[in-house]
Amino acid sequence: MPQFLLFIEKRGQGTVIKKESTGEFCIKSGTTHKNLNIILVSAFLGKEELDCTPKDNDNKDVNYALVKLKDKKELARCTLKKDSTIISQDAYLSPLRIMLSYGYTQSISANYFIQKIAR
Repeated sequence: MPQFLLFIEKRGQGTVIKKESTGEFCIKSGTTHKNLNIILVSAFLGKEELDCTPKDNDNKDVNYALVKLKDKKELARCTLKKDSTIISQDAYLSPLRIMLSYGYTQSISANYFIQKIAR
């Protein structure tokens, strides 16, 4: 059965946040630890959605993977579903589309001196 191993690595200086938690992070200036370094991964081969793992333990019926970055990197595995029509074909040419869903924030601090203008 065809499968694809996706190597995911955070290369920037900021923080990866679970997409649904970005509002909470921006408004409250924080979020729970379980929402940090989370990326949702889904993939399609042509029009067929692939089954990606590791699964979200709270929602195992979905096809996307819930990836928790460890040391800024992690793997996801996506395979064709058993009932796929592509499996029976000897050769197949189609684009592989990978979607990563996440929030991202980066803080930059600086010192400013504000001076009142005399009139």
